[in-house]
Amino acid sequence: MGDLILLLRGINVGGIRIQMSDLKLCLEGADFAAVRTYLQTGNVRLQSNLPLAEVVQRSQDALRERFKYEAVVFGLTYAEFERIIDGYPWNDTPEGIHRYVIFGSDPALVNDLAQAATSILNPPERVQQGTGAVYWEVPKGSTTETPMAKLLAQSRFRAGTTTRNLNTLARMR
Repeated sequence: MGDLILLLRGINVGGIRIQMSDLKLCLEGADFAAVRTYLQTGNVRLQSNLPLAEVVQRSQDALRERFKYEAVVFGLTYAEFERIIDGYPWNDTPEGIHRYVIFGSDPALVNDLAQAATSILNPPERVQQGTGAVYWEVPKGSTTETPMAKLLAQSRFRAGTTTRNLNTLARMR
């Protein structure tokens, strides 16, 4: 069985409340093995022999049926997940800065986001494109107010991205 990572977009914000114990039971009921959840943000590590696209579809269907919401799930193989974490570009992050990884639904969207971000940033905010993700550093307390945050809120990016704190991702290893 292969280890996979699922990142659920938009749960436990905006009125969609799901207990991680219920999420775990739901995914186990969809025939996934070794299901583990992390924090309250919809981060899941599980095992399956199915192709990744089928795992994503099956998990979205199970979540829709069980919790009555249109689930958006981003899926990665564990190898992709590790490569993205290991690819974080900055070792010199000062105190007072949040480190994020932005996952996109397709490579073209990730590229468009990175390109759009390069022209709008205000230091100390930084953005760099990686393979399959965009890396973002932003001062604590301003995560929702910076030019990058406003770019992410645009409909073309909001629907096709999900953002995770690098420290949270590292706990999933």
